[in-house]
Amino acid sequence: MKAGIDQKVVQLRKASTIEEQAHQLRWSVWNSRCDLFKGRIPDNPVDLLEPGIALCMLGFEVLTEIDLGEMFDCGRRVRVAGQIDTGRKIVRISSQLTHQETRFTAGHELAHAVLHPAMNGLHRDRALSGPQYRKEKVEVEADRFTSAYLMSPKLVFGEFAKRFGTDVFRLNEESIFGLSLRAGLHKLRNTRDVSYVVAQASMYMGLPFDSLANKFRVSPTAMAIRLEELGLIEDFSSQRMW
Repeated sequence: MKAGIDQKVVQLRKASTIEEQAHQLRWSVWNSRCDLFKGRIPDNPVDLLEPGIALCMLGFEVLTEIDLGEMFDCGRRVRVAGQIDTGRKIVRISSQLTHQETRFTAGHELAHAVLHPAMNGLHRDRALSGPQYRKEKVEVEADRFTSAYLMSPKLVFGEFAKRFGTDVFRLNEESIFGLSLRAGLHKLRNTRDVSYVVAQASMYMGLPFDSLANKFRVSPTAMAIRLEELGLIEDFSSQRMW
């Protein structure tokens, strides 16, 4: 199983520059872990992936602010959730966010620091709990990097296999029973619906566990999208079982 996971990770990194950049940053954090954590290295590897840790390693000051003002997003006025000033190396995160929003928004600012270091002036972002539909290339890249960094392929593959005992989740009689989906099967209209169920599932075949979304401290939607990116959910768009 481990050899298969390692091979998948290597293939993914070769196929995606952003996946490779996220991997290199995680590796740098790991190599600097003794200094970053003052010798008290956390047991949970997800703790190493907190965006603020990587930002500090890159020389950024990370500040929490009560109010970062407002911005226009898709024609709407929304509260600013995160700011990055690459020139002054300062990141500000609003304190008025959920934990999931704080983590993904901070990860998004980290992505700008890594991918877009020449970004001029103060860049503002609204609250994010997962990838968004966007037109701007830099924002699409930042969302992808955030997902890749926070949800390490090797960790996701391993945690997924522990819970579901397979390398790809397929909707069949066994998995429907395992997730107790029979009564709500009619609500599953597409692959994303199934991915969402898997991302927030806390029991399979009667065995309880922490959901993948909770394990990686992201929203169920962000986890669902990542599962699809990693090829862990079979495409059900053309299949109907009811």
